[in-house]
Amino acid sequence: LKHFSKFLLLITSSCFSSDFNVGLDFNLDIKSNSLEINLFDNKWSSIPQHEKENHVIGDIYFDTHYIKDDIKIGIFRQKNIDISMNSGFIQTLYYSSNDFSTLLNSNNIGSEITSKNIEANANYFDTKGMYIEKKFDLDSKHTIKTKFKLYKAKDIQYLNLQGSNDNRFLMSFDYYYSKTNKISKNNNHDNNYSGQGYGLDLEYIYKNNDLYFNFGIFNINSYINWKSITHMYYDFDSQTVYKGDDGFNHIKPFGVGYYKYNIDYKQKIPIKYKVILDYKIDNSISIGDNIDFDKNIMFNEIYIQKEYINNLNTKIGYIYELQNIIFGLKYKTYSIEISNDIKTSNRVIRVGFKVDL
Repeated sequence: LKHFSKFLLLITSSCFSSDFNVGLDFNLDIKSNSLEINLFDNKWSSIPQHEKENHVIGDIYFDTHYIKDDIKIGIFRQKNIDISMNSGFIQTLYYSSNDFSTLLNSNNIGSEITSKNIEANANYFDTKGMYIEKKFDLDSKHTIKTKFKLYKAKDIQYLNLQGSNDNRFLMSFDYYYSKTNKISKNNNHDNNYSGQGYGLDLEYIYKNNDLYFNFGIFNINSYINWKSITHMYYDFDSQTVYKGDDGFNHIKPFGVGYYKYNIDYKQKIPIKYKVILDYKIDNSISIGDNIDFDKNIMFNEIYIQKEYINNLNTKIGYIYELQNIIFGLKYKTYSIEISNDIKTSNRVIRVGFKVDL
């Protein structure tokens, strides 16, 4: 990693002595298929409306970069979130009042939950780093881009929870975090935690006079290696009465667990996919489809773009799964997109801009 960092610096230095372009990218894009994005910031007076399977994916990304010929070198800051939770987990949170201490004393919680399965997975990281991107033009229509990233991580929140509620409530979870415990609010942790990692993106682009197609795979074989973080593990079993070897009934706690401090952990960054298909109806109007998806969920944005004189473009898009409208404006190399909810559910936040100087 150190040798690669030096290599990036050498290439960046050469850019300053040659002709190059400078750019800025910013993107805030968070989507939820069912739950409000700010749901966990509020007290639940009633169980929130939700689906059998609920997913939230999102990115906050900023980078500044230099472009020289077919090579792009940049530094970035990124926060990424990927959450999946089923109805059983939502009900568990609600009937335990979103409080871990309450849950520890709620061995009858299974009688209130209708779902038989309880599942949740949350994968969050906060990083900064640098990257190098290389473009390969196979011919005038076909292009491949590869992007290698180095991460220096600042925060991790990783939860893997499994359970069942079939005549007996059973649940267990593994929770890894660097400094902030969002489950039990335990403040004990090692302040010397650190994370370093790497990742690879790959894109294929086809372009002719009327048709543009882009298919991207992001975070291929991507990991962050953490040192000195905390692992929290707990088991829950509503069958608290058991018969011991002495032949008498005994009572065991509903929830039993532990914390392990200063551990090492390898965090897998989820793979994500993106497809863009754009077709020009005439010289000024094009229609397209912009698809974001991972192994859990897909979001499909259908859009229309209008090009005016003086390099001005406008865009209106519609995300089918969210019933949400996207507005876009582009002038030369400057572009911005914002979202506006048709409904009041607030299941998407999207703002972005791109500048090439």
